[in-house]
Amino acid sequence: MIALTILCIALLTFAMVGAVWGWVYFAEWMKLDLRYWVESETEAPSVEMEKPAEVAAEAA
Repeated sequence: MIALTILCIALLTFAMVGAVWGWVYFAEWMKLDLRYWVESETEAPSVEMEKPAEVAAEAA
């Protein structure tokens, strides 16, 4: 029974890793920009919003 549980966990882990790898491979094949989904999921600030203090001082 323990061996069966370990086997199921291993198969589920393999399936999840395969799904992520497959999506990344598909996105590279379709030339998609993965940063769009990462930023929209985590709501990270975009590059345009991050300006150094010098640029902000010049703009003011």
